[in-house]
Amino acid sequence: MYSSSKRLRGILPALITPFDEDGSVDPGLFTTQVDYLVGEGVDGFFVTGTTSEGAFLTNDERVRLVKLVKERTADSLLCCVAVLAPDTSSVLRGFDTVAGLAPDFVSAVTPFYLGVSPRDVVHHFVTLADRSPAPLILYNIPQNSHNALELATVLELADHPNIAGIKDSGGVFMSFQRGLLATGDRDFTWIQGEDLLDAPALLMGARCIVTGLGNAWIEPYVSMYRAATDGDASEVISAQQRINELFRIIPESGGAGLAAIKSAAALQGRSTPRMRIASMQLSAEQEARVAAVLEELGLDVRVAG
Repeated sequence: MYSSSKRLRGILPALITPFDEDGSVDPGLFTTQVDYLVGEGVDGFFVTGTTSEGAFLTNDERVRLVKLVKERTADSLLCCVAVLAPDTSSVLRGFDTVAGLAPDFVSAVTPFYLGVSPRDVVHHFVTLADRSPAPLILYNIPQNSHNALELATVLELADHPNIAGIKDSGGVFMSFQRGLLATGDRDFTWIQGEDLLDAPALLMGARCIVTGLGNAWIEPYVSMYRAATDGDASEVISAQQRINELFRIIPESGGAGLAAIKSAAALQGRSTPRMRIASMQLSAEQEARVAAVLEELGLDVRVAG
């Protein structure tokens, strides 16, 4: 059984990374975003993952962001650090850079760029788990890694003593609920990573949500988790409806998910809209459509850019 001082529970925002006009990390706005989320009652953070544009961050930038999270939370909230790298050795080098910061959990995706077999995936994650500085969370996001974590593979890996769970952003609820029920007697956590499936996941008994969209507005997520804990299914569904409305910023931006989330936070004074690949930033017209959705939801749109 893995050992950690904190349990995988609650709402964990996958933090965005604000960038200055020159493309460097903006620590002031990053801490502003962290403070907003802490103030709204989140349970921890998923740092330097996909929503952080983690595949485009340097090791030094990853360390800096984790240090800022630790400083702003006084190490009282859960901190999971993702290392998005294409091969096992590169992930391990990334883990080494944050080991001294004592993350509660670390996470990695399947190998990417080349196609890999289930056998290769098992070897990758077992090697990581055997050497990681903290319990490992498997991360399934095949739309980005192009190598899916199949259910049978997850169930095989779930018995490893240093693998704590899986963040499933694949969006296939059939696999999620089958895995959730199949591992119910193990100390293995299924984390829902698809915002539109949060209510079904919690109603099925999931204990943890990682959200990227919640950077724009975290209140419905916190309300949803509290309602699920209290057994209030009606409020869980109501909160999902609010999340569904918030999700409209993505189609309104033409499907530019990460850019829409950053724009929404920027419009509320907690980020810049700049992407690490600058051309991915929303146009003024797209940003105006995002702002319109936020205003319809009653959010305080104050600052652009």
